Amino acid sequence: MKKTFWLLCLIIAVLLTGCGADARSSPAAALPEQSETVGDVVAAAPLETCSFSDGLARFIECYNSCCAAYGNDNLLKADEGWRSSGDCRRYRQFENNWLEPELRVYVDDSDSIREIRIGFEDHGYTQWGQALSEERAFYTLRCLNGELSDEELERLIAEEEKDMKNTLNYVERDAEPEINDPRSCGDYILYQFFSGGVYYLCVRESAA
Repeated sequence: MKKTFWLLCLIIAVLLTGCGADARSSPAAALPEQSETVGDVVAAAPLETCSFSDGLARFIECYNSCCAAYGNDNLLKADEGWRSSGDCRRYRQFENNWLEPELRVYVDDSDSIREIRIGFEDHGYTQWGQALSEERAFYTLRCLNGELSDEELERLIAEEEKDMKNTLNYVERDAEPEINDPRSCGDYILYQFFSGGVYYLCVRESAA
């Protein structure tokens, strides 16, 4: 009787050990072989990228693809939230929410992008608005710059934010700003100005 009891215990121990080994070696818990990270978020690589010549519709596709790759569902809508004013396409997810930072995309007659401006609200400042501005700046630069790391893009955005407050480049409302001390960002340049209670981080193609 005792021999039978200990034999059963031994068999159960062997079975439990085998189950534990299978669980630890399960491929379901493995991370992708290629990945990029923002903080603790893992993004599938490679990310979709585009250029200004691809136009606004392609920019929206790549921007949203980058958001999805990082697990962010705050996407740009392709057919809602956009307002046209001359060569400028203005975007707010909620049109009447003036605390939401505005994204501006300037296009030419062929729909190629000439410049992108991300608004950083000052007069109507909220932490939510600041976070959204930084998020839009990051994903804009991410989908335009496939070669730069996340850390490099975050550093560039932080440096521009610092310059916004330290070197106030004031421009009258609706006037064309001068490009002072642009910062290189891959194939693009960054500069900033202040107008109508809003700081703008601006993205243009670098001169050939």
